[in-house]
Amino acid sequence: MRRVNINPTIALLIFFVVCDTLALYTAYLNHRNKFEAITLNSVVAPDFIWQAFDGSTHKLKDLSGHAVVLHFWAAWCPPCRDEFPKLLKAAADNPDVMFLTVSSDSAVDKPQEFVKMAAATSGIAAPSNVLYAWDPNKAITYDMFLTVSYPESIIMDAGLKMRRKYPLPIDWDKQDIRAYLKEMKESK
Repeated sequence: MRRVNINPTIALLIFFVVCDTLALYTAYLNHRNKFEAITLNSVVAPDFIWQAFDGSTHKLKDLSGHAVVLHFWAAWCPPCRDEFPKLLKAAADNPDVMFLTVSSDSAVDKPQEFVKMAAATSGIAAPSNVLYAWDPNKAITYDMFLTVSYPESIIMDAGLKMRRKYPLPIDWDKQDIRAYLKEMKESK
């Protein structure tokens, strides 16, 4: 039997990454229905340019005048797979709210496949108010919005003021979420 030497620093790094991932997922499983939204101070979201899956670029400020759900996710994320079909249904039920979904996957084919799977699971083809952004360098996800776990959503009013942040999956069918989205689309 051949012995393989592993650099202790790399082994320790792998150990911590695995432990952190397991801890986050365990927290999600144990508390997914107990997490509350974090109320934000209604600061206007920083404007940024985002790239759609087709390579075209857009600006967040172009969505001004609409309530916006800024949703961070990744194709490899199990809680994202559970939540995304419900998000598509929420978007279909709220056509006046824009859902800007930001994938931080490194290759664009993974989120494209993910979106097709979510549409098939929900039975809802992507509504026109769902926009798909690709953030392979995590310039938006990590650098601007400090998102470190997925999924995460920030709900903004029509003036693009950040009102609530959900650090874990949202139950998009809950009455308080539906009421809050309605309140945001009516606010200016």
